[in-house]
Amino acid sequence: MTFGISRFSCFSSSKTHEVDNAQHAPARPTTHISTQQTFPTASVPALTKNMGRAKFESNLRRASESGANSSSMPNAHPEFKPSESKPPLPSADVDNPKNIDRLSKNIYRNGRLYQGTNEELAAESRQNGQDPAKKVTPSMDKATEEGFFEGYNPEDIEAFKAESSTRFYHTELLEGDDHNLGATDYANKSSNEGNPQKVLRSFGLKQAGLLESDPDTARDNLAKTNPAHRTADSTPTPAGYFLESKNSPPVINEASEAFKHEFNNSNGRRPLKINTVISSQQAAEMLREQQTPSATDFKETPPWKK
Repeated sequence: MTFGISRFSCFSSSKTHEVDNAQHAPARPTTHISTQQTFPTASVPALTKNMGRAKFESNLRRASESGANSSSMPNAHPEFKPSESKPPLPSADVDNPKNIDRLSKNIYRNGRLYQGTNEELAAESRQNGQDPAKKVTPSMDKATEEGFFEGYNPEDIEAFKAESSTRFYHTELLEGDDHNLGATDYANKSSNEGNPQKVLRSFGLKQAGLLESDPDTARDNLAKTNPAHRTADSTPTPAGYFLESKNSPPVINEASEAFKHEFNNSNGRRPLKINTVISSQQAAEMLREQQTPSATDFKETPPWKK
């Protein structure tokens, strides 16, 4: 099946200030003065102290007789000067969408893995998951045909084949680097005529504890971190961890729930000032949005690389 053997690694409220003149003139009907801007609440004694009681009552009487609303009243608080109308500033408790997107991208990159396979096996994995008991090894067979095992001890080769037949392999690399082969390399070895190569994406396998570092990765010329992983045992991998194509509708499954857990518990929330807690549906949508498309997984080699 999947050729994942890495040994071949070469986001202001306003207050309403009310003044009830019934406190000072019980015989008159109550009049409320309300402003929609925010300023420190002041008691009637404080206001009368600033304005003079006679002027204060005169203002109230004039407003009552004319039916004027609060907008036509003289400023009841000399220190408060209404500003010109301006667009509201972003509230401090609304998360910045750019920061949410930034965190989402990091979470996706840290939890995504690739698997090089072919179209038939990728479709089978998305529908039924991966069961080591039903594993086929087209990549291993092709590697043997192409002489990848030449120079190895025959007993080691057989032990290696037996071990790999009970595991599924994943990599963090889409394309190979100076130290390791990438998923596209493995996919090429899993394909055959009429069954094109395919890169299968998964999310959440590491976070769920289903993988271990591939111990068979060559120790010589090894990168600082091992991009190769394999299933920790022969336990089948649920289909919900394997991502459908980017253009497919988002679904709630193991992968999206893993994304939700990682986003809601990420240490990156604090420095990015993120308060949003996403739901399962939001997680499914965000995961699909961050998922990279597979249309260009296999592209021609640029001239400068030839």
